[in-house]
Amino acid sequence: NRCLPDNRFFLAKHPQFDRVGLAASLRRVLAWEIDCLLCCHTDALHGPLAKQAIHNSWGWLLECDG
Repeated sequence: NRCLPDNRFFLAKHPQFDRVGLAASLRRVLAWEIDCLLCCHTDALHGPLAKQAIHNSWGWLLECDG
């Protein structure tokens, strides 16, 4: 379940973004206890599904964070 932009699209539109800073922010968000995630054009995601959706969409950042 992808609730956020695909990484190829994001990279094409924002080639100079701060990957290290964004990866650090993503780690902080993924450490939160998330009860509910609301996204456009889909149903709300609850509990572990909410955190997994964020990781599925942005987890690639954690691999390219050098």
